[in-house]
Amino acid sequence: MTPSKFNRMGIGAGFGTNDTRMILRGTMHDHAANPAVPKPFAFRVRPNEWNEPWCAGLNVFHNPRALHPLEIEVFGGYAQHYQEDGKIKSYLPKFHPYGVQAISFAPDRLKG
Repeated sequence: MTPSKFNRMGIGAGFGTNDTRMILRGTMHDHAANPAVPKPFAFRVRPNEWNEPWCAGLNVFHNPRALHPLEIEVFGGYAQHYQEDGKIKSYLPKFHPYGVQAISFAPDRLKG
């Protein structure tokens, strides 16, 4: 996890100063049928409006040879990839970013 992600989660939870602004942009999984490219997104991270789970963007790959395989429900909210009938199957949450850039704006606190 990056400092940027902690900052986004903090701002979304209502922590920090009221004069800090953050824009989050990047690409995410497109849940439309047969998408060719990731879906771009951009929005402002606002206190008490943005609730980014810490697992957003993380992937769990299930071991097809595990002696004691874990159920999909163990990692709810994560992107998960597993093998079924010789094919790779994936479960992706509604918001699954592939890459993000967080841009923060803060006032010049040195000015009086």
